[in-house]
Formats: sequence, structure tokens, C-alpha cells
Amino acid sequence: MAQHLIKTPPDLKKYSIIIPAAGIGTRMRSYGPKPLLKLTSTLDIITNQLNIINNVFTNKEIILVAGFEAVKVFNRTDNYIIKIENERYETTNVVRSLGMGLRAATTDNVVIIHGDLVFNQAFLNQCVFGEHSTMVIDRPDGCMSDEEVGCTIFNSKIEHFCYNLKPKWTQVAFFTKKELKLLQNIAWNKEKERLFHFEALNEIINRGGKFQPLQITTGNVVDVDSSKDLIFSRTII
Repeated sequence: MAQHLIKTPPDLKKYSIIIPAAGIGTRMRSYGPKPLLKLTSTLDIITNQLNIINNVFTNKEIILVAGFEAVKVFNRTDNYIIKIENERYETTNVVRSLGMGLRAATTDNVVIIHGDLVFNQAFLNQCVFGEHSTMVIDRPDGCMSDEEVGCTIFNSKIEHFCYNLKPKWTQVAFFTKKELKLLQNIAWNKEKERLFHFEALNEIINRGGKFQPLQITTGNVVDVDSSKDLIFSRTII
């Protein structure tokens, strides 16, 4: 007798949402941890992220990995979040934070949203993830700066990530199935813990992983690397 697989609707599927936010942010260090940078008098970056994530994702667990002044970040976020400290944030890179978040994740549907991103709800509303690993790509006239990592796309698959490429990757990613297992393999390898996220993505592609691009058509997202980025980000929320 034939068996029919019933796909879980996207709004019912449970997601593990990992927010890596351990880095110092050299150019912003004097302002404190980047997740706590103020967008308004009452709203900081991490609170803006969490508010929108909670509005968009119905069924999820949120895993926050902090490092630089982690206690301040943890004290300013609600206790329903899983909070992990990357105590070696000064000698490692984001891949170690991803590995720590993946250890805590309880689902096979992992969304990664970098902790220094400022976005509005119109942006995250478009991040609907299905059965395939996906990278969220900024629109051609979007807000991600020319200094950010971009990618090459061929036959509806991403071939490579690098600086000085367009379109720009928004630093929002969805991993499942083969690509999730490859990410785990890389992120749990101590020899890889100094890698940037995009370097891990390239390694996954080189090992046969495939990522679909999801290019947004509306909404805004900014990676806050400087005081100029912070000022601009306040105009898009």
C-alpha cells in the first residue's frame, strides 16, 4: 500500500532560530555590545529583532549566543530565550557561536539571523522557508552596503559567497537536511571555529550542499558595522 507524505505547513513547522551575537564589533566597541545599541530611546537592536521574530514565527525556539559583555545582553532579554555564552569570543569567530547554538537546537529546521542586523517586519515577513536550505538575498536597490558579502547565482542555486559580489546576502539563512548536517560537521570541528559564516557556506557548497536564493522584494535590512550604519538603521524600522 502506497504511503503519502504529508508536508507540514510553514506556519506549523517548528524552527530553531539561532542569533549569533558574540563579536566585539571593533568599530563599535566603545558603544557596548552591538545587540544593545539603541534604535530609539526605548528600543535596541536585539529587542527589535525579537519583537519581529515573535510576530512572524508562530512555532519556534530562540537561541541567543552572546560573548562580548554577554551578561548585559542576557539581562536585557526575556527568559524564554535559550541563552548561551561564547566565552572564547575574542579568539574565535562566528562559526563557533553557530556550533554552540546548534548544540542547543532541538529541530532540523534552523534559521540563523545575525545579531547585528536591523530589519523591519516587511523584510522578515518574506522569509518563508520550505523544504530546501535557503539564503535570503537583498533586493538590488536594498540597504546592505557594498562592503558586505555577496554571492553568485546560477540555475537558481548559489554558487559562491565573497566580498565585492552582488547580489548581497542579508546574513539570514535557513538550514535543513543535508546542508544542516554539513553545517553541524563544520561548526563542531574545533579547527574550523575561526571561520566566518560565509566561509562555512562556501565549504558546504564545495561538499555538495545546495542553497536556494530567496530574494526579497520589499522591506529593509542593515548590518550595523559603524556609527553611520546605526544612524541609517534608525530610519528603516
